[in-house]
Amino acid sequence: MITQKSNHNITPRKTVKVSDAAILFAAVYQTQFWKTLLYKSWKETLLLLARYYFRFNKAIHAMLFWSPIRFRAGSATIGVLAIMFGVSLLLSCNSMDVPILLKPIVAFCVPLVPFFKTQDELYRLVFVDIHSCYLLIYTGLFVVSGFIHLIIVWLGFSNPSQTKRGNSLIVLVLSRWMPVNEFLICGLVEPLLGIGLGLATWHYADDVCFGIFMILISMSEAAQQWLDKAYQMHTQSVLKA
Repeated sequence: MITQKSNHNITPRKTVKVSDAAILFAAVYQTQFWKTLLYKSWKETLLLLARYYFRFNKAIHAMLFWSPIRFRAGSATIGVLAIMFGVSLLLSCNSMDVPILLKPIVAFCVPLVPFFKTQDELYRLVFVDIHSCYLLIYTGLFVVSGFIHLIIVWLGFSNPSQTKRGNSLIVLVLSRWMPVNEFLICGLVEPLLGIGLGLATWHYADDVCFGIFMILISMSEAAQQWLDKAYQMHTQSVLKA
């Protein structure tokens, strides 16, 4: 029973957690894949895998967006596995050697590439045979910001909310002069700025790859924010009914 002294201001989040512990726990204990694989048809198994991949991929795309522009991320929002897959996805998207339709799938194979290529071949794959210099720069920015988040989590200084995808730098700056709606900034303003950057790069620099990439990751984070907000409003309506 909820008393008058209970805290109703909770902010649960419905979106996928991508820390190392969350990924491993979900893969071993929470997934329905093994049961579906053993007792269901192959079509149902493929559909389940597609659904899992779509949700995980959306969470990684969102992480690629928020990591460089947020600070003090929650411990459940980032990990070594997530960063590794994020970098793999970036390198796959930027590679001229990977067909467009195969880029999301090839990302799973990228960590194995160093075992089969020489240093010169790896250099060409990462820095020469690429679609976009802007995407390469963004890859470096993500790697630096991602590991900063990770180190802060490891040192025990992560966000008090384990599922919060960082505090917005825009909110931090604007809050010094005016009241700020954090959801409005994170769920609308930041994604619109990301989409605007993508469209500007596409139009003025003729960089289609980086333009599409920015639009996709911006929309992914916006979708995450709105899903979380809808879930929080639903939870609050149940508690305060």
